[in-house]
Amino acid sequence: MSMDEWIGEKIPDDILDEAAMWIARLDSEEADRYDRKEFALWLEQDPLHGQAYGELTPVWARMNTLGELKDAIGTGNVVSILPAARKTLADDENASPIPQWGIVTAIVLIFVGFLAGTLGKTEVTTFETAVGQQQQIALEDGSTVYLDTDSRIHVRYSENGRHVTLEKGEAVFVVAEDKERPFEVETSFGEVRALGTEFLVSDLTGHKQVSVLKGTVQLIDARPDPALTEFEHHNIYAGQPRRRTLEKGESIRILSPGTTDSLEAAVEPDWLDGVLSWKDVPLSEALSEFARYTTIRYQLAPDLSPDLLVSGDVNTYDSKSFLNFLSSYNIAATSRRENWYLLSSKK
Repeated sequence: MSMDEWIGEKIPDDILDEAAMWIARLDSEEADRYDRKEFALWLEQDPLHGQAYGELTPVWARMNTLGELKDAIGTGNVVSILPAARKTLADDENASPIPQWGIVTAIVLIFVGFLAGTLGKTEVTTFETAVGQQQQIALEDGSTVYLDTDSRIHVRYSENGRHVTLEKGEAVFVVAEDKERPFEVETSFGEVRALGTEFLVSDLTGHKQVSVLKGTVQLIDARPDPALTEFEHHNIYAGQPRRRTLEKGESIRILSPGTTDSLEAAVEPDWLDGVLSWKDVPLSEALSEFARYTTIRYQLAPDLSPDLLVSGDVNTYDSKSFLNFLSSYNIAATSRRENWYLLSSKK
């Protein structure tokens, strides 16, 4: 029986090779969420990927030799595995007749992947900044990350994708174009996917935002659509995430669950130039933002409203600049102890 007759449609050998590698990779005890995300991306790239995976998966299951294969890796004796695999299939009365060369190819490919210890998998690299620190990071594909203060990202590149997890904080991503490997940023509220673009992602307490400075990104929002009922979300849409496209100049502020997000005009963040700019923002919001850049803490006295609207510019790392800014609104700062100020209205 020919390969075409077996699978009903010719699948290129390189796709079969990749499918065999994915079977082994996902069956490994070391498989993690990054592997599963990359596998999902691989399936999306070509309908034949899913077909090849579906055809080879039963072969792997019927062989039931994964344990023997792992033992053989330790000895380098892959030859002993092949007869066992062929016999397992031959003894399976329900197994479809599959050409010997197809079995051998799949097993050898899987073995080689494990022996090499790669299977397309790379290490996760972590970058982080302390309070009051910023960092410019050059990634291996030519992309650049501008990491703001008190922020942390985890970067993992592979043959199938470029993955960044923004654990906390804020970052600007200038992405090198690579049509074969989407660039994904994972956040607490969803994922941002791009090919070649420039965008800002904020994942801060009380402030979550995506702004597109150049190109186009797709926001894959894991939160339920507030326009849907719980029944519609789980039964009609099967809990699928929302996908929204943002173009250059667009910015979306992610609000609390059950509320409609706010669409705004995107602007390049001032912190890239060491400045914070506010226009009619509540005093409490300005305080929270400035506090990310300093170890000094500020507390509002009862006579000072946190909703007082303020406007102006301050240097991110200059406490004196911030105190002068407060003074322009008749706000006095009284030192109570080291690195701690009480803010009150001037008498």
